[in-house]
Amino acid sequence: MCDKEKNTIKKLTEDIKLARYFISPPGEVVSEEATYAKLGKHEMARRLSMDMPKYNRLVEGKIHINGGIAGLLEDTLGIPCGFWLNLDKGYKKRLDRLKYMQRELGYCRRIVKLEEESARLRMGGTNAMR
Repeated sequence: MCDKEKNTIKKLTEDIKLARYFISPPGEVVSEEATYAKLGKHEMARRLSMDMPKYNRLVEGKIHINGGIAGLLEDTLGIPCGFWLNLDKGYKKRLDRLKYMQRELGYCRRIVKLEEESARLRMGGTNAMR
């Protein structure tokens, strides 16, 4: 593997680690704002017309904020609907970017592996293409 390929893989790996660190779901902001407003999890779930498992999925980023949820958040926390929708939109974009980088890293690793196997074949290696 040449230095350029090593550097590309190293940079992508570092970028992915940073992206994971800085990506936080909008639900974390919901939880923080609820705490600031002195509203517990159960009360927030009730005000958002959610059961606790669904509220927890919202906080974890497993479900996204849509117009209905954003409207209920505005009514409950006083933070405009557009804020919540933009927060979720940005989160989705960052997740998409992370997935793209992960795919690129996988492609780079496969290319390197194929190049190494090809080089072994050219040199008459018997353990190539496993």
